[in-house]
Amino acid sequence: KAQALILYCIDFRFQKSMQKLLTDKQLIGEIDIVSIAGSAKNFANPKEESDKEFLMRQIDISVKLHEIEKVLIVNHQDCGAYGGSVAFPNFAHEEEVYKQDMKVLKEAILVGHPHLSVELYIALLEGDVVEV
Repeated sequence: KAQALILYCIDFRFQKSMQKLLTDKQLIGEIDIVSIAGSAKNFANPKEESDKEFLMRQIDISVKLHEIEKVLIVNHQDCGAYGGSVAFPNFAHEEEVYKQDMKVLKEAILVGHPHLSVELYIALLEGDVVEV
């Protein structure tokens, strides 16, 4: 049994941040990991409709096989899948887009799995991870 599933981007710049988040949440060794470029963007604004199906299937499998109780969704600052920080007029706008995409995914997860707790985070370039 795993305690949770974490969804985050493949970007290597945030590996230490993710490790710190999992350590702080006491989830090291107790979590299923899904790492995919763009994180929640793959559901909220996918390039292919199959991206949404893939992502939801990973969550379904984690629920079925490992009986998770929680999902952590992490987007990060300067995400290349979104075009990087230069695609936004400022960080406040960038953050708002990330929040909206994560909320869309959260709602979809809760439709299929209303018993799950879903937490949303944004990882910052400075190394902090903030809950939203």
